[in-house]
Amino acid sequence: MDERGLHRRTDGLYHSRPLLQHERDVAIEILGVCFGEKYKRAAHIDVGLTFADYQYAPISLIAESRGEYCGFVQAVSAFFHRNTYNIFWLAVMPQFRRMGFGRKLMNDIEQYIITNKFDGSNGSFLLVAEYKPQYYEEQGYAAGLTTYDGFPIMIKHHYVG
Repeated sequence: MDERGLHRRTDGLYHSRPLLQHERDVAIEILGVCFGEKYKRAAHIDVGLTFADYQYAPISLIAESRGEYCGFVQAVSAFFHRNTYNIFWLAVMPQFRRMGFGRKLMNDIEQYIITNKFDGSNGSFLLVAEYKPQYYEEQGYAAGLTTYDGFPIMIKHHYVG
């Protein structure tokens, strides 16, 4: 991992980095492929907010493998506590699934936030597991409450020292 907490691979197999503005449409396309066309409007808004001059603008990472875009993840600060981040829009292109890239993207967004955003104290990550809650449990998340429509809210704590 580099100084920002992101995976860097010299073999070109996988690396992630913050989304650049000219890649905005690529991220929206990845989300459209992974979540369906009906989510593209929401994706367009959420991805666009990454570049807003706003204290709570989302953090967006894009992943590449051997020169191809393979995934995207986004997180935003939870307004109720400065060291709590909601992770959403975890997406891996179909041809790159079952290769560990989703786990790496999750790890990368967590490490990026820990390295660049947490103020040195404890913090937490939250997500709503609409699909495969066991996938997030394998990554250290635990089910807490549920949403109004029954999806588990998963939480993972990061403790300092």
